[in-house]
Amino acid sequence: MSLRDKNGTEVTVGDYVKVLSLNPKDFGHLEEKELSEVMSMVGEILEVYDIDEYEQAWVTKEWWLSDNDVMSHSVGLSSAEMEVQDAHS
Repeated sequence: MSLRDKNGTEVTVGDYVKVLSLNPKDFGHLEEKELSEVMSMVGEILEVYDIDEYEQAWVTKEWWLSDNDVMSHSVGLSSAEMEVQDAHS
């Protein structure tokens, strides 16, 4: 079985997807600042780097804090939470 986005388009590693939604309740273990950072991924177009055994597409967003300091968050997206983007967009 293959993973598909909200429109039924197949999702593969290397595809770019738009994060359509994230449920804040899924991240209840995070402090408010971290939750805000994770939720800022909604609307972003990010590259799928893995698809796990639960059929979630994993993406990462990075923030540059300084020249050498990077912070990142990764999330697994379900079909309803993403939309494949045209590579030519």
